[in-house]
Amino acid sequence: MSSPRLLSNTTGVLCLWVGALVLAVALAQGWHEKNLQNISFGQGQVTFYPEGAPPVVLRVDVATTPEAQARGLMFRQHLADDEGMLFLFHQPAMQTFWMKNTPLSLDIIFVGSDGRIINIAAHTTPESEQTYASLAPATAVVEVRAGLAARWGIGPGTRVGYGLGH
Repeated sequence: MSSPRLLSNTTGVLCLWVGALVLAVALAQGWHEKNLQNISFGQGQVTFYPEGAPPVVLRVDVATTPEAQARGLMFRQHLADDEGMLFLFHQPAMQTFWMKNTPLSLDIIFVGSDGRIINIAAHTTPESEQTYASLAPATAVVEVRAGLAARWGIGPGTRVGYGLGH
């Protein structure tokens, strides 16, 4: 039979290890979020061609690496009407986005390999872990301030063009 002192020491050591593990996870999460804030993006331009209306031209940050795509518009406090984020993917695939650490409501515009809008997740919920998905494989996603897609008259089928390095 073990002594009460030995059992008490074992419990204390176990509590110490659990506490250290919780602290390590918390520090790693903070480190990950801090590093996400320090990611840089390329610059570019996106042009929407709404039917029967003038083209809409945006200045965009371009996310092509997994790190930049994970960061997206997280932590961004302001987005002008002529600004956005462009995510480019090498192969068409179903794309799923969320709004974690994103304080702005957005329109998430999914674009197919034919350069046309597949679908738009409009007025997303800020800071949410709810997911928003493309309805078909996408090669690009454009994020703009919530409500702008409707204001510009763009929707499924609208042509989209990209220019990188602007």
